[in-house]
Amino acid sequence: MDLGVLIDDFGFKLLAILSEVGPLHTNYVASSSSIYLVLVMILIGAKHKTADELSTLLKMNFSVLLPRTCVTKSEEEEIQTLKDILIKLVKSSSEVSKIANKIFVENELSKDYEIVIKSLLSTEVDKISFKNVEKACLVINEWVKDQTEGRIEKILTTDDISADTTYVVVNTIFFKSNWRRKFSAEITFQDDFHVSSTETVKVMMMKGRGKQKALYWFSPEANYSVLMMPFESDHIYGVYVLPEKNNNVADILTSIKGEHIRKWFIDSSEEELFIKVPRMKISKLFSIKDVLMKLGVVEVFEPNFADLSGISKERSFLSNVFHSASIELDEEGVVAA
Repeated sequence: MDLGVLIDDFGFKLLAILSEVGPLHTNYVASSSSIYLVLVMILIGAKHKTADELSTLLKMNFSVLLPRTCVTKSEEEEIQTLKDILIKLVKSSSEVSKIANKIFVENELSKDYEIVIKSLLSTEVDKISFKNVEKACLVINEWVKDQTEGRIEKILTTDDISADTTYVVVNTIFFKSNWRRKFSAEITFQDDFHVSSTETVKVMMMKGRGKQKALYWFSPEANYSVLMMPFESDHIYGVYVLPEKNNNVADILTSIKGEHIRKWFIDSSEEELFIKVPRMKISKLFSIKDVLMKLGVVEVFEPNFADLSGISKERSFLSNVFHSASIELDEEGVVAA
């Protein structure tokens, strides 16, 4: 199974629930890759029902990566496949994107667990004292700020951790690239953006001088069309999904699966189009605990039942999962974290 497809599928499920439970007409920005990788790091050290729930959501059982006795030949092959997938993902960091993983821990992690996350995910492990909550928050937030080049300044507050915290698992992803063909800032203009079939808001709309080359996909059976605009970096595109009139965004998110993105590219045609898209700058910091529970991940949040014994000898559970994401998309290109 292609990990990219699984992460995309996970992302659409996440956005569908956010649009369902969140306030009406609220903008959301989220990195499905970042959330997925954090959950992978948790799943590697999870056992029993805790691992089963996470594996069902992620559609891969990364908990088998911890060393075990009596491993069959087929299990060895599965383990090697999972190792190759994770190494390839982390190595996908490039001049335009950067992935970083870190665990801040009060005491010791399991030696086997630490070896696995370091070798497969290039995860750094730092000792930290949570007894001084304010200082611990400062250290973690500074690391996140540094990894995202200042785009995310804070992921935790002193209310989010306590002196009883045993570890904090963090992933950051930073992406920056220019459009292959930039928009003209001097002709950006104010225009209507349709947030529903009956409501519009004024936004700054970007457009190019004349027609621009882009990939376009449309199917009569679908209730949306797709525009894919290339960045300077090879094989990286900004993908816009445009609902047909009177169609609800939440319904579309529910219908889209990870494999659809590949289909859009395969079945699209390169066309020269008059394009206009909104300039945007969105930042969000929110808990996804309730969303994950709606997706079937429950036991890992229960103090008396969570089994994360592969991570450390200390009994632990997830108290929360916070996600902070930022995107700035303008005439030059995009910066996201």
